[in-house]
Amino acid sequence: MSGEVLILLAAAMVTVAFLYSSVGQAGASGYVALLSFTQLAPTQIKPIALALNISVATISTIQFARSGAFSWRLFLPLAAPAIPAAYLGGFFHAPAPVFNGLLGTVLIISAVLLMLKPTAQPPDRAPSLPTSVITGTCLGLLAGATATGGGVILTPILIFRHWAVPRTAAATSAPFILITSSAAMLAAIREEWRLPTYTWILWVAVMVGALGGSFLGSRVLPQATIRQILAIVVFIAGGKLLASIVPW
Repeated sequence: MSGEVLILLAAAMVTVAFLYSSVGQAGASGYVALLSFTQLAPTQIKPIALALNISVATISTIQFARSGAFSWRLFLPLAAPAIPAAYLGGFFHAPAPVFNGLLGTVLIISAVLLMLKPTAQPPDRAPSLPTSVITGTCLGLLAGATATGGGVILTPILIFRHWAVPRTAAATSAPFILITSSAAMLAAIREEWRLPTYTWILWVAVMVGALGGSFLGSRVLPQATIRQILAIVVFIAGGKLLASIVPW
């Protein structure tokens, strides 16, 4: 990768990390989309995205936990089945266009629903244990197979189903992304994938963006604004993933 491309990539990732972390996301779908334009092999894209995801998700988890929005009762039933599912998903290697197309379509639909739906109401129900287990398992598998963490889909689900208000949904998604990305990274390590030497530059970029975005999202931005930002971020991520499978 040339120096010019690396600089542009790092600058783009600062913005991606800022936007995603402001709504409790880590940005993996954005990183995957950006990296796909560099012609890197999937065996390089996946560990890079997971490494960056783990770092940003750690910051977001700490910031949102400090804000008092985190709920163990909501998180644990989703997270427990997601960990082994993400680990298994990390070993699954479908053609990139298949997963990019599927994930991009899901993200676009989620973004449209977020844009059309009025501001979320206070949570009026808690998910049943079987529902949480099924949701966590499915998102864990998807997170492991696509190196995306699953949070960008989990957050809209929590809001649509009135299981959490936007800030609590973001506070739940951040640690969910952290554990699924970590489990998928273990699978990548087992397969002896290696990070390129320039990954540290991208790491610095996303850390800068994440520190600012997670602080604003967890403490400053109103919940309606968080919802609007999430819709924009999800739409951009979905568009980039769909664009990555179109021959230019």
